[in-house]
Amino acid sequence: MWIAADPGGVDALRALIDERGLSAYATWMTSSVRDAASERALIAQAWDLDAVRVTHERFVERFTDVSATGDKAAFEVRTRLVHAWRATFEGDPRLPAELLPADWPGRAATEVFVATWRASSEAAGRWWAHLDRDPREA
Repeated sequence: MWIAADPGGVDALRALIDERGLSAYATWMTSSVRDAASERALIAQAWDLDAVRVTHERFVERFTDVSATGDKAAFEVRTRLVHAWRATFEGDPRLPAELLPADWPGRAATEVFVATWRASSEAAGRWWAHLDRDPREA
């Protein structure tokens, strides 16, 4: 099953399914709901936005104002950040902003991710380069 709020990849997915000989097994359903109440009802059936909200909020709490002193610490922060980011967005349908509540924490989570990534990137890269060296070379 593939559920997406953004139909941007549908043509490519249809082509891939056809190329693999799976068209007979695919069922396509689309919605063109245009009133807000119906859209929200459809979204509520497809996704547990309350659970997604909690995941975003926890991400924001965990990584807001996180900083690292030194290259190794920055690498650790960045590694934890990316791992948590992937887990956070795994269940997020990435709906268009107009279908989300005004206080949707996904926006804050994205801002925290970008800021923390940028703040740790240079030092983390230096530590990665350090780890990537061949220990037999002096």
